[in-house]
Amino acid sequence: MAFSNQSNLLIPRRVARRVLLLLLGLVLAPAAVFGQADTTGARLRLRFDVSTLQLVEPAVFRAPWLGAPARPADAVVRAWDSAWAQRAAQADRERRTQYRLLAIYGPGAVAPAEVEPDAPERRGLLGISERYADLDLEGQARLEIRTDRLRNERCTSAALLDPNSGCRGNFKAPRIDNEFSILAGGLIGRRFHIDVDYDSQREFNANNNIQVYYQGLQDEIVQRVDVGTVTFQPPPSRFITAAIPSNNFGINALFEIGPVQIQTLAATQKGSVVGERIYTIGQTTSQPQDRQQRDLDFEAGRFFWVVDPINLPGYPSIDILNTSQLSVPNDFVPEDILIYRYRPRQGNTVIDENLDGINAFATIPGSTGGIGARWELLLQGTDYYLDPSGLWFALGTKLSTDNDFLAVSYVTRSGTRVGTQPRQDRGFGPNNEFLDTLSVVVRPQTGSQEPIFRHEMRQIYRIAGTDLDRSSLRVELSLNRSERPL
Repeated sequence: MAFSNQSNLLIPRRVARRVLLLLLGLVLAPAAVFGQADTTGARLRLRFDVSTLQLVEPAVFRAPWLGAPARPADAVVRAWDSAWAQRAAQADRERRTQYRLLAIYGPGAVAPAEVEPDAPERRGLLGISERYADLDLEGQARLEIRTDRLRNERCTSAALLDPNSGCRGNFKAPRIDNEFSILAGGLIGRRFHIDVDYDSQREFNANNNIQVYYQGLQDEIVQRVDVGTVTFQPPPSRFITAAIPSNNFGINALFEIGPVQIQTLAATQKGSVVGERIYTIGQTTSQPQDRQQRDLDFEAGRFFWVVDPINLPGYPSIDILNTSQLSVPNDFVPEDILIYRYRPRQGNTVIDENLDGINAFATIPGSTGGIGARWELLLQGTDYYLDPSGLWFALGTKLSTDNDFLAVSYVTRSGTRVGTQPRQDRGFGPNNEFLDTLSVVVRPQTGSQEPIFRHEMRQIYRIAGTDLDRSSLRVELSLNRSERPL
């Protein structure tokens, strides 16, 4: 029995027409576009959002300090050959030893090679691996807690209001002082070096060494950069002397571009290294010192004349240490001298430092005006030193030339009275006038044309303390080098 099946495929006319038109367009479209290429200039470009292949420089070449020190190629080859030869010789010796033991004692006598465990990695400061920071640190620190007590036995009612005057005699709040020293040296990474030698108890900060520097490779432009204590090293030249300051604090950099070396320095001088010291050895060991002072560096606010020195014989060439040899008329020799000080209030302060002073009116020589105020009576031997001649005196504390006034009152040998010499405050008269008078010798901001300008001595200089050997002192005057005060 046989079966047969036949089926007819019918396509509508509308669909057949569309298919034929589509096939005809696909055949004719390329030719039409190609024919219009010369007239329209149109182009068809297809782009895909895919990055092209790029060459990336390894990180070790972008950061040379991460690599090993630069060495010549022949040195690298020799080092590699030497290391390989040593390892090969050691392996050959071990193999011969194993073969000899196998031949003598048999297979059971040879033990397998023991694998040594990896040694623990060494760590340095603060637990940091020595591969990153190899530093050595040594130092010590000390804390001191102290307090002191100041008691002022000569208090005034105004000083009682000042908590720092010492009239209450209480202990001050404790103060904490710290002293420490440190020695540090080592390497960070492969290029940064640290060298620190600091001690807070040293007399001069210039003796402390704080240095951090970067050391470049042989073929780098930046050869070295120092931060901290730096030293300028000029090239050898007969035009540059040895008096170049060293031990400066700042930044110093050295660059090398081919055969040219460039050095830059930006620093502040902290001191110079003393290359030579001279001592005199005898009954005692002494060191000579040379000191230069300008003519305007005199000891200001300490030494004053009681009288106007223009009336003294030989002025201005007067030796104040030998005033007893001067032939001074009795009208100008003072006796029974009293000295007074007046300190005006400054700013918005409410404390009057002359609260217990003496009310008096001080006249200004060469002027019709004066100063009426409360004057503090100074004590001889405590507040000032009076020369036996009575012509001049020296204050124990330097006078403030911008604020303080000084006045005197005395009687001359001939009986002439300058001021009323008040020792206690007598208040005011019935018409609110001053009952006592003084004579001003120091007034702030006094010009050289005024007579009281001559009362202050400007020929005394401080050169040393009580340890000075006067016989070893030598003074040299250099003229035509004076400076005008500011």
